Amino acid sequence: MSFSRRDVEDEEALNTCDVTLVTHAHGRQRRAERGIQKIELQAAKKYGRRERAKDGRDGEVRWQFSHNGVEYFTDETCKHEITSWKRGAGGGSPAEDPSNNNNNNNNPGGVRGARTHTVIVVDCSGSVRTDDVPGHASRTAAVYECLAREFVEPQIKLSNTTPLTTGLNLASSSWS
Repeated sequence: MSFSRRDVEDEEALNTCDVTLVTHAHGRQRRAERGIQKIELQAAKKYGRRERAKDGRDGEVRWQFSHNGVEYFTDETCKHEITSWKRGAGGGSPAEDPSNNNNNNNNPGGVRGARTHTVIVVDCSGSVRTDDVPGHASRTAAVYECLAREFVEPQIKLSNTTPLTTGLNLASSSWS
């Protein structure tokens, strides 16, 4: 099924709220995370600039509609929602919106709804079990305290001013 100019002309005569938009779980989830209403996507489709977007993973055609700071991506028919974000509002695509600081660890305070996932591997080999760090039972205990104080605590403080979701996996490993 392909997209035609006739489809756009038919929808231009509709009220914005009547513009066809088939939602899907991924698109709804992204809109909820980014504070975008369905009517904003419908307005982008009706009034916005339309251009060919980067093809999907399997080579399927995608379209991008841009209007009032909202970027809305659809399938080939321009009816099925793929994803969306707001430009310049901190809710943009991490890969494509330079105003979104999700990839800028120097300024996480400017990010709305930042998400981060960190994996830390701690060496727990025999030498790290040595008790030569003052105030700690072992080097391992010192490492965990340092991680808590220097890494986790600032994340928690930041989350009091910015909605921040942090996943932290601590893995310990012994090497012989």
